[in-house]
Amino acid sequence: MIAFVFGAISILLPFITMSTIYERRRQVKKRTWLNRWGMLTEELRSKNILQLYYFPLFMYQRLMIAGIIVYLYDTPLYQCLAVGICNMSMIYYLVKVRPFKSESQ
Repeated sequence: MIAFVFGAISILLPFITMSTIYERRRQVKKRTWLNRWGMLTEELRSKNILQLYYFPLFMYQRLMIAGIIVYLYDTPLYQCLAVGICNMSMIYYLVKVRPFKSESQ
C-alpha cells in the first residue's frame, strides 16, 4: 500500500506542477508568484509555455528512466535503447525550446 501511495505521488507530482504553471503562466513575473512558486521558473524564459515546463518534464524524464531500469532489468539491450531515446528526447527539447535564460546553464 505504501509503494502504491509513493508511486501515485511520483506520477502525479510533475502533472500537478505543470497544471500550476499553466494556470498561473500570466503571473510568472509578479512578486506573489516569485515568492510562492518562483523556484519553478526563476531561471527559465517565459516566452513559451514549453520553456516554463522544463522542471516538470525533467521530473517525467527521470521517472521514465527509473521505470525503464526497473521493468526492463532482464533485457539490457532494450534498457539501453530506451534510456538513450529518453535522453535524446530531452536533448532535442533543450536544443529546440532553449528554456534557460542564460546559455551557460
